[in-house]
Amino acid sequence: MKYVMLVVLAVLTALVYLPAAQEDDTVPWVDIRADSITFGFPAPDSIRLTAHYTFFSHMPMDTIIVSDIGFFLDDAPVYGEPIDVTRSYNNCHVFKTEAECKGECYYSSVPPIEIGECVWNEAFGPPGDTIPGTEWCACEKKAQKSCTVHYSGEDFASFELDPGNMVEEPDESNNSVSVNVTGVAVKPSTWGRIKALFDEE
Repeated sequence: MKYVMLVVLAVLTALVYLPAAQEDDTVPWVDIRADSITFGFPAPDSIRLTAHYTFFSHMPMDTIIVSDIGFFLDDAPVYGEPIDVTRSYNNCHVFKTEAECKGECYYSSVPPIEIGECVWNEAFGPPGDTIPGTEWCACEKKAQKSCTVHYSGEDFASFELDPGNMVEEPDESNNSVSVNVTGVAVKPSTWGRIKALFDEE
């Protein structure tokens, strides 16, 4: 019995270290990249923030991935909610070289169906990939999310995708971006200022 167990263990060990077992080009992944954040002032005491970001998916099946997004003013959270990352129908995962990376990707979380393009993504592989410099053909989709929140003179605004780490990504370092806030002078509406206005009359 001990001999049989040793043989089984040896076979399993050999299978684990086979090249085919280590390299799987169909491993699905999603990467969310923060691109930029823009802002405007619809009122003196409010600011409208818009996050611009990109989804990259290497999905050989229909998939919905739910993530979340958070907006911050001077690192203090001011807004957050869940977002649908993507439901994708694409065959980008079958392409092995940059020259073969072409085609259309379809997104249909809600109608109407949106069409994106297969792109040759930057140098990273699926989550847990230990081989540096791996490049993949991926489905790309641009997206944006806006919110209007109270503003009282903060110096910079930022947003972060997937702050709760709900999505396993090959690159977790590109999920946030910030911008300096300039261009508006906010006058505080304190009781002292209001009283002073009445005293002047």
